[in-house]
Amino acid sequence: MSTSASNQDKVNTLAHLVNTAGHHISHTIRHLEQLKHSVTPEQRKFNLDHLETHANGAAEHVQKIINHLKDNYPAEARELAQLEATIPVTGKPDGLEARQRIIKKAAAIAQGKTG
Repeated sequence: MSTSASNQDKVNTLAHLVNTAGHHISHTIRHLEQLKHSVTPEQRKFNLDHLETHANGAAEHVQKIINHLKDNYPAEARELAQLEATIPVTGKPDGLEARQRIIKKAAAIAQGKTG
C-alpha cells in the first residue's frame, strides 16, 4: 500500500478494507457451519473450498488493514510496532499459520472426523 492522497481517501480505504475483511470472516464462519451439516461429498467439497477462499481473503485484507494503518496513521503505526515487538515470530507471514489450522479443522469436519 501507500500513503493516501487525502484524508477522505485514507478514511474510505480503511472503511473498505474493514468491510471486506468482515465479509470474508462472516462467510468463512457461514461455510464452516454449512460444512458441519453437509451430507454429500459434493456439499463438503463446495463448503470446504469456499471456506478456504474466504479464510484466505480475510487474512489478506487484515494484512492490508495493517499496512494501511502503518502507511497512513502514524500514532497507530507506532502502537502496532510496539505490539508486533511483543509477539513471537513464527516464520509464517500474514496469518498463514492460523489459516492452515482453520482449514485443517474444516477438512477434518468435512471428513466426519470431528464435530
